[in-house]
Amino acid sequence: MTPPKHGRNRADHTPVHQTLKVVADPPGPANLRTAATLGPTAALSEHPVLTGLSAPGGFEPDPMVQRPSPREELRTWPTQRLLTTAARLTEHRCNQVLVPLHLTVSSFAALAALAQSGPVPQTVLADILRVAAQSTGKVLVRLEADGYVTRKRGPFDRRSTKVAITAKGRAVLQAAEEATTGLVSDGDGHGELRERLIDLISAMSEPSAE
Repeated sequence: MTPPKHGRNRADHTPVHQTLKVVADPPGPANLRTAATLGPTAALSEHPVLTGLSAPGGFEPDPMVQRPSPREELRTWPTQRLLTTAARLTEHRCNQVLVPLHLTVSSFAALAALAQSGPVPQTVLADILRVAAQSTGKVLVRLEADGYVTRKRGPFDRRSTKVAITAKGRAVLQAAEEATTGLVSDGDGHGELRERLIDLISAMSEPSAE
């Protein structure tokens, strides 16, 4: 069998850059000559269809395609995504101002609940916060270490722990309330938004029917 001669345009011997160039452009002497003379790097980087191959992570966006404004793009999101994103951004902003007080959004909420309810069992506090008891326990460990709450075990049931806010905890709670005031706009429609959120949380908190 006669071996293929050099320069013969066989599929298994054609350089990759030439194959891409021929496929991407209409056949013609000029295109074949350009692919053969520029080399693999130039042939790929200068071709408009293949330009995106050099961009990390995929093709570069077409500057001629008009994207919607950020606000218009948000209008296409489902409500669930809007809620979770708003909650995440709000929590991040609150955590930033609470850092000097050794608080987070979770520990801030726990102190606020204790200030309103008075001493309660740890499990009851978890129900008030609508979080898992284990998560509440982790929050209380840090609050207790900072002297913001006390935890006393029941005399008859060691598994029962009653939690109470301390005077130091009330002072830091007031500072946290002042620090976070105004982080979320109280403009027009805020009252209606609060009512809708209250309805949603109430509905989501109800046990699902089996």
